[in-house]
Amino acid sequence: MDERAFDERYRQWARRSGELFTEASRYIPGGAGSSARTVKFGWKPYPPFMAEGFGSRLRDVDGHSYVDYLLGLGPMILGHRHPAVTRAVTSAVSELSTCFGLPYELEIEAARKVTEAVPGVELVRFSNSGSEVVGTAVRLARAHTGRPLIIRFEGHYHGWQDTVYWSNHVDPELAGPAARPRPVASAAVPSVDPQQPAVIPFAKSSGLLLGKRSPSFA
Repeated sequence: MDERAFDERYRQWARRSGELFTEASRYIPGGAGSSARTVKFGWKPYPPFMAEGFGSRLRDVDGHSYVDYLLGLGPMILGHRHPAVTRAVTSAVSELSTCFGLPYELEIEAARKVTEAVPGVELVRFSNSGSEVVGTAVRLARAHTGRPLIIRFEGHYHGWQDTVYWSNHVDPELAGPAARPRPVASAAVPSVDPQQPAVIPFAKSSGLLLGKRSPSFA
């Protein structure tokens, strides 16, 4: 099936999602709250819009059901609306608060559970996003070692901050040889950076294809 035929069938199949995508595009860049859910990142001609989720299943606004392999891009390891999680969240909001701007006791308990569960973790700081965590880790590493250079794998995503948003969706013409890639700044990231990361290819054993690149590792 060619792309045009697919688009036509999809628009019929996901009509309500298309209406919502048009509406969302009036107010949200790219029509979605994350670039990972936009047309540019493969959701063509537009992403399906979800209506509800329960357990391992999702249902979209057009009535289609899915097994959810995205899992909220990570945190939904127990599925959607797990009864125990729902009770705990409802209890915390109703009995404590939605969000404090100061420390509170459950923060200690959560951090303690992490240190007990993960060998080698002595201290925990919670954050709002993966990008924030990576940015903090890079800054702490540079402060502790006094060395500015960081290393990252070509094609991997480590958040939106300028320090690490390099060579993600790589242009082979700019990136040089697959076995010895050059750092390529992503859109709107300053390309002249004395502390730009050293970009290296991912392990050959992974069989990873980086965008259009099929690396040969000599």
